[in-house]
Amino acid sequence: MDPTPAQDTLLLVCTYTNNDILAHLPKGELGRGVYSLRLDARTGALTPLSASDVAPNPAFVLKHPTLPLVYCSTECIMRPEDADGSRAGKPSPQGHGELLTLRLNSDGTVAECAPRAHAGGRSTCFVTLVDRAHLAVVNYWDAVVALFEVSPRTG
Repeated sequence: MDPTPAQDTLLLVCTYTNNDILAHLPKGELGRGVYSLRLDARTGALTPLSASDVAPNPAFVLKHPTLPLVYCSTECIMRPEDADGSRAGKPSPQGHGELLTLRLNSDGTVAECAPRAHAGGRSTCFVTLVDRAHLAVVNYWDAVVALFEVSPRTG
């Protein structure tokens, strides 16, 4: 028998909030943004904990390795105001993905804790830590990778 009990895992799940500004049309219902669930290590059961309003279209979330922070990308090819048909669904040069820094609260909710950063392109779909001092984001619509500095002390 393993003397170390297995620990539960917190899962964060991103959901689209506005299909009108996406490069594709997914099926299913719109979500609120970021949902947290607890995975019971012993039974495998998933328990919903909370939903946090994060918009538009959080697509990918990455937990900071040591701080109670998560980084989140937003997937967008046009501004929400362009989705009314005035641009006939064409990408807007002002529409862009963003990198969000979110505080991870003890109850599993997330909240924005820093200004949003322009991700350098549209449909930002992936975030990764390159090293402890840099984040990379991928913008698939424009085939652009952008790098961001990360403070080792504050994230």
